[in-house]
Amino acid sequence: MTLRQIEVIRAVMISGTIAGAAKLLNVSAPGISRLIKYTERSLGVRFFVRQSGRYFPTADAQLIFEQINAMSSARSAVAISRSCGSDRCRASRR
Repeated sequence: MTLRQIEVIRAVMISGTIAGAAKLLNVSAPGISRLIKYTERSLGVRFFVRQSGRYFPTADAQLIFEQINAMSSARSAVAISRSCGSDRCRASRR
């Protein structure tokens, strides 16, 4: 899986809808839908059960959701630590 696929799956899990995920990621809803379908088809894993426009994670998706969140948190922490390498960030910590 690519980082983008992980981001999209996480956004759908958080928002529960394709439109919500698209808004979170600032992209089009059809693009989100296509990427979800492509990822499910290429991996042979169904991540969501679709009911009345809502997307509910399957058991397989629930198993990896915590790992996806952990990776997302780690990625955010790395970005913060990189930005804190500047003098501005050091000054704000004093």
